Amino acid sequence: MPGTPAADQQAADKVKAADYERGLKSFREHFAKLGDEKAKVYNYADQKRTNEFESAKLGDPPATVLTKRRDKAEEPVLIVHEAGDAIDYVQLDRSHSNLAPTRWVSTPADIPKGASWRPEYLLTSWFAAKLAEAVAQTKLDVPDQQQRVAQPRPGGGYELLTGATLGTMMDEGIATVPEEVKGKVTAEMKATVLPVRMEFDADWTFTKLEVRATVPGEPTQLELQVGYEVAGRPSKADIPAAPPAGQVTAITDQAALAKFWKDLGGPGTAG
Repeated sequence: MPGTPAADQQAADKVKAADYERGLKSFREHFAKLGDEKAKVYNYADQKRTNEFESAKLGDPPATVLTKRRDKAEEPVLIVHEAGDAIDYVQLDRSHSNLAPTRWVSTPADIPKGASWRPEYLLTSWFAAKLAEAVAQTKLDVPDQQQRVAQPRPGGGYELLTGATLGTMMDEGIATVPEEVKGKVTAEMKATVLPVRMEFDADWTFTKLEVRATVPGEPTQLELQVGYEVAGRPSKADIPAAPPAGQVTAITDQAALAKFWKDLGGPGTAG
């Protein structure tokens, strides 16, 4: 009956559920229709592996740049795609300088000419899309263990609290576990639902996400911290120009490409 405590609680619960779904929809659409954006993705695991990625996407057709850094003290690998180009340019760091006789390598572009935008065309947005899939799969697998809350943030805007299992995040490639630790990750650890926190502004525009957790286990526990941060709007100055042709080694053979990306760590993986 309207006006009773039970009815008022039901109405409040409906509003909260609607806000949660609104936040998830806003998150998914942010990357499905990604506009001009600078972003940072980080992936820290067990204090033994540090991965940091920064990106910029500008224009339509898009020009993109991605930097990949394994350690803050190291220089990054740089991957540049000029708008409408059929190739990408990869600037090698010192630790991968043996992969080509020149500092720059060209490969077939990840973004096909004339293609509509898809999140997998840029590692940072790929990461976010895969996290959305992990959250959705966790809801199917263990709905009673997944938090689904949307609430105002003290400083303004909103936050959405949900979760994804460690196993699902590992399957999606967004929880990078060091090789020496993988064999110690038990089934019970993989079933752990990790807390996912997303932030939005007052208009429900996505701004940030983070997964931070310590997964208990024997003989070892696992510490994870992964996240995505919107870092503003890019300008033309954020997209490096293509290097001179004489400074570039072209790799087009499929077997050679597969080996190159494997040795480099891959163009579309968070590891």
